Amino acid sequence: MIAELQPGASGGTGVPPVAKRYVWGLDLAGQSNAGDVGPASSRSLLESAGGIGGLLSVYDYNGAATDLKYIYCYDANGNATQLLDPAATTVSNALVVRYEYDPYGNAVVATGTYATSNRWRFSTKTFDAETGLGYWGYRYYFVTTGRWANRDLLAEYDAVLLYGYVGNRPVDDSDILGQISIIREYFRTSGPKGCGGFDVRWKFKLDQRKHCAGFLVQKVQMHKDIAKCEDKRCPILATPIAPFQVYWEAWWVGEKEAFPVTDGTFTDSAHRADRKGTCGTFSQTGEVRFFCNRDILNFGMKFGEVPEAGGLWSTAVEPPWWNTAPINEGPAFRVAASWWDCCCCSKDRFNFVFAIP
Repeated sequence: MIAELQPGASGGTGVPPVAKRYVWGLDLAGQSNAGDVGPASSRSLLESAGGIGGLLSVYDYNGAATDLKYIYCYDANGNATQLLDPAATTVSNALVVRYEYDPYGNAVVATGTYATSNRWRFSTKTFDAETGLGYWGYRYYFVTTGRWANRDLLAEYDAVLLYGYVGNRPVDDSDILGQISIIREYFRTSGPKGCGGFDVRWKFKLDQRKHCAGFLVQKVQMHKDIAKCEDKRCPILATPIAPFQVYWEAWWVGEKEAFPVTDGTFTDSAHRADRKGTCGTFSQTGEVRFFCNRDILNFGMKFGEVPEAGGLWSTAVEPPWWNTAPINEGPAFRVAASWWDCCCCSKDRFNFVFAIP
């Protein structure tokens, strides 16, 4: 959305005047991928995370003599938490709106003169003041009940909970557009005194049965910077290096099929053992999209005829259709990362590990 119009106020021109204008930048996915080497379409940078965290500012004509111009601020999950007035003369006057949310998106704190008028809130989605519905692009969501307004398109084939938001687990799971859900099955670490080790497993679920056969494709990027204690160089606070490994892997999805399947084929995992006597950083991110095979073949390329062990097709060369072929469903994202320092005595060791979702 780039503008809202004023209905019933055309002024005789037949064209409703603009009530609000919005300026967008890179969303969370675009911010993390903007420095990558290789082709990237404007869509992939601006909308790969469904616009979450990408709304920069609003210009509200306000129907008054003075227009309102505000800048959006976000938390790490892309929820709008503050609106600032760049024209304010003092810090206290600059903060015009502040929000805090519970895990399901309810605004438990909403203060400021523009808090009600602002529509963009949890997950950078628009919310209707009268109904309380949030719009995710494909489905409407009730934050007060933590459920979708309409049924899961997979219906009883997928689960008993037909209206549930990410399986009623918003703290652990994510669903950016109401389409592909990424569900974290488990997450294990070596604790606060560990040395960067973790073990995490996700499973992917398409929110509608496919009317075309195709591939669920995941772009995986891994970064690391690890130093031995005797090197006297700890990279934890250093500038991150470029990706040391990027690859694409794919699962075949037949027509009318959906995820997950009972044998666990359509899952992904990340594992790292503790690295004692070292300090460093490690991260692995995944972006998941579903493409109909007919759209991929139109670009003259497909994954190898014979999958690797585990039923995966994979390639280290970016497919030419990754940023240009129509995306049938998605995208969705997952992350696992660790920072650790095992070069000091046990009581002073630092080990921070997280996974999203």
